[in-house]
Amino acid sequence: MSIDPKYGRYCDECGRIITKAHRVSEGNDYCGICYPRVFVSKPCTNCGGSARVHRLAPGPPVCGSCRCNGRICVRCEKPIIKAGMISAGKPVCPSCVPHFKPASHCTACGTLSSRLSAMPSAGIFEKICGSCRNKITHKTCYVCRKYRKVAGVTPKGKPFCPTCQPGTLMSHLCPDCGTVVPGSGNSKCRPCTNRLQLYREVELTTLILTGDWAKTLYRQFAEWLYNRQSDSPNLMKVLRAHQTFFERIDTEFFHVAQVSPAALLQTFGTAGLRKHLLVTRFLAICLSLVITPEDKAENADLDRIRTKLIENKKQPWGEILSGYAASLLSAEVSIRTRRMYVATAEAFCQFAKPSNAPWPEDMTRQFLHKKPGLRANLSKFVGYCRRAYNWEVTMPPHGHDRVKLSASPRTVPHLQKLLQEVAKEGLDKVSHVTLARIIAKSLGFPIKTFLGVSSLPLRRDLNRIILDVEGEPVVIPPELEDIVRAFIARIDLEQVL
Repeated sequence: MSIDPKYGRYCDECGRIITKAHRVSEGNDYCGICYPRVFVSKPCTNCGGSARVHRLAPGPPVCGSCRCNGRICVRCEKPIIKAGMISAGKPVCPSCVPHFKPASHCTACGTLSSRLSAMPSAGIFEKICGSCRNKITHKTCYVCRKYRKVAGVTPKGKPFCPTCQPGTLMSHLCPDCGTVVPGSGNSKCRPCTNRLQLYREVELTTLILTGDWAKTLYRQFAEWLYNRQSDSPNLMKVLRAHQTFFERIDTEFFHVAQVSPAALLQTFGTAGLRKHLLVTRFLAICLSLVITPEDKAENADLDRIRTKLIENKKQPWGEILSGYAASLLSAEVSIRTRRMYVATAEAFCQFAKPSNAPWPEDMTRQFLHKKPGLRANLSKFVGYCRRAYNWEVTMPPHGHDRVKLSASPRTVPHLQKLLQEVAKEGLDKVSHVTLARIIAKSLGFPIKTFLGVSSLPLRRDLNRIILDVEGEPVVIPPELEDIVRAFIARIDLEQVL
């Protein structure tokens, strides 16, 4: 293409400014006036037809039809009937043209793309990408609910496609069941589409399963699921989500008679069965395999015991804990109690860290001081260690693990918060309610003693300030004198000391 920066495109033969070339040959543009003079008509050497070739072109003349025969795309190597462009003298099919165009920025979203185009028929005169163009020209039809080119909008602003014109709503019958389906065409209704997809999916999945009983069970589950939600758009997604369940039981069990509630709990656990809740409901109906909440609770306790033994296996006390769990199993202790015993023993082992020797006598008392509620459970573990390893370990007497600690009165943190409020706002700006609470909590009086009073007699005796509260003289500590004076000033009392 010959383009002058100042004048635009021009003919390479005569130099005339042109809008569109009549012919492009070897990268040169020719106008309609120069074309008949430069390109003379000669008989084609292949077919004998007329061929327009350059008058100075070397070689035998070949017409356009013969030249295009056997032509393939330089990129994808597919046969080309009509080239989309010529790149370096080689043809490019229309599909591969974007790969030879320089990438530019979309004028709407700024995305760098080589597939930019305008659409004057839709009022789009600037080159934009396909995504931005479709946002303008395509919407979901409110009749057939398909994403199509917009033919117009209703008075309420709802878009419709060219097929679904307002007032003449198109519909057709399902070719399988005869149900009325919105929109034109020959598509099936949702239940019939699900049935066909379900059949194909089941036939494909049964090729993976080895046992005939597992294949039959999977087919029955698919049928049960279809009858349950035949018109669900997510039916196939739900079926594929439970495919792993049947693959697992096909591997673990050799016959359907081996599938029992206990076996399922042992194989999948409570979390796995909760994930495949629909399958468990199907098995309860089809095979009468009802898994009770009690069974799930016992299995969860067993899982916790196994988890704790595995986590502590490499610890110095791992062998002690495993032996203790085995002794509880042989003693026929209930699963829940066994889990509590093992949990207490694990907590104590992590605290005392026993290995091949008994723990110090003080360790038991310190542990019970922190967790006094575990005394009964711990005594079981101490007795086991005494019998199994001949350790001289005992439980401390009752009451030794209950050490009374001197705690601060509850009023202390409250008083600290009030004093912090005074320090933050200042003695002149803090409310009189806060001052009354500080005085009441410091002297041990109810708050109502100081709120609502109109006078509080205040006098000085030697170096002490005495406040008469309900007829009782109370000596004010030096740290509280400023707060008492400020409170009395708030209730408009004037005292002469």
